[in-house]
Amino acid sequence: MRTTALFLFSLLFAVSAPSPQTSAPRAYLGWNAFREDWKNFLDNLKGPISYKLGNLEAASDGEFGYTHMVQYIRGTTLDGKPFKLNLRETDVYRKINGNWMIVHVHASVPVNLTTRDGVLLSK
Repeated sequence: MRTTALFLFSLLFAVSAPSPQTSAPRAYLGWNAFREDWKNFLDNLKGPISYKLGNLEAASDGEFGYTHMVQYIRGTTLDGKPFKLNLRETDVYRKINGNWMIVHVHASVPVNLTTRDGVLLSK
């Protein structure tokens, strides 16, 4: 699953596109940085990982397009604790040589402005 997921991402990812951040720094450039970030994320989970998409929206003008979704990720941490994350993601696509490629990714969780903590299970 982990290797397959990373391979499938690679088919859509333009080489210079910024990628989502699941850890610092603020931005990553290129497929290798994207892959390493998600590999680190997945390596901290064990057993089956559940991944579902919700609230998917998409639009395109023929040259550029976007998708927006909520990703529901469930699993178990290496120390055996349940892990749940509702991640908002927006991807921007551009048609390059006849293929739709991701050229920008933004992933986030809402922030509680009082506590400054991320809200991992937002509704």
